[in-house]
Amino acid sequence: MLYSGRSFILLILKCVLTLLLLSVPTASDSAEAPSVAGTLEATELRGYFLAIDSAHRLWLAGDIERAEQLLHETPPDLRGWEYQYLDRLFHSEKYDWVAQRWDGRGVRHVTFSPDGKLLAAACSDLTVKIWKVATGELAQHLQQETKTVDFSPDGRLLAGGVGNTVTIWDVQTGAPVNRLSPRSGVAGVPHRVQYSPEGGHILTTDTESGVRVWDVVQGKSVMVSKQGEQAFALAPDGRQVAVVRCEWVEQRRTGQTRVMFVDLVTGKPTKGPKLETPIGYSISDVVISPDGRLVAAAAYLTWPRGEILVWDRQSGERLHRLRRHDHHVALP
Repeated sequence: MLYSGRSFILLILKCVLTLLLLSVPTASDSAEAPSVAGTLEATELRGYFLAIDSAHRLWLAGDIERAEQLLHETPPDLRGWEYQYLDRLFHSEKYDWVAQRWDGRGVRHVTFSPDGKLLAAACSDLTVKIWKVATGELAQHLQQETKTVDFSPDGRLLAGGVGNTVTIWDVQTGAPVNRLSPRSGVAGVPHRVQYSPEGGHILTTDTESGVRVWDVVQGKSVMVSKQGEQAFALAPDGRQVAVVRCEWVEQRRTGQTRVMFVDLVTGKPTKGPKLETPIGYSISDVVISPDGRLVAAAAYLTWPRGEILVWDRQSGERLHRLRRHDHHVALP
């Protein structure tokens, strides 16, 4: 918890009291001239408290980046609780600015740029907002409804699902530079958009179809899963994508949900085993470990009673079945 405004008044009083004590001569001071070391120490301490005061003034003026820089330039051996107070205050301002500027409206989805300097949000007030993380300054305010956004790998572009299309904006100018639309049929509103690692493809899921892979340059798309099968995960190599498919099992006269890998460009299945769930289970989310060896899925028979299923991707063997889980999974 941060200190109150009254606490900072006490901080200033402490600074003033310290400076006054430094200016009052002691008995030894009256008997002999102050030492050079003592004079240097007093000067350094005065400089420290002046820096503390200046940093606070900069913060009040809204210059958070400069205030933080000035605070961190103070000598470490002189830092007291006044330093800790300002450090917490600055970080609170730095990471709470989204809430302070939000005006009570909701957020559908947020994502950081690859370099961590920008934060984009798909907002329920039918806008897309992009902030500078260091200062909280609003960099772009796009009057466009979208449920999800994602930065390109180089951070220059931002993609979002708008209507039944994917719109791509230039981050610096805020201007739309490309729109990807189905050439035939009617697609639903994209509720997940993700760039491939090389930036040449965009994956989307929507309410009417399944997972669609877009070629950003050519504007063409390939469906890689069916309606209702919306979970997917990009493989670490960036050339394959794990999708969820429900396939008919003739011997059992029923459907079975499986995780399988398809080629990112063609949408065709790649070599390797299909990862099977127990009969009757559905999958709401899937993820691949960074080394590509493990695949985990959030599966359920009757929502919300779910499980986590973990497979060895190479052999297809199910390694773990962790019960009492909900919708989403993640691997470190």
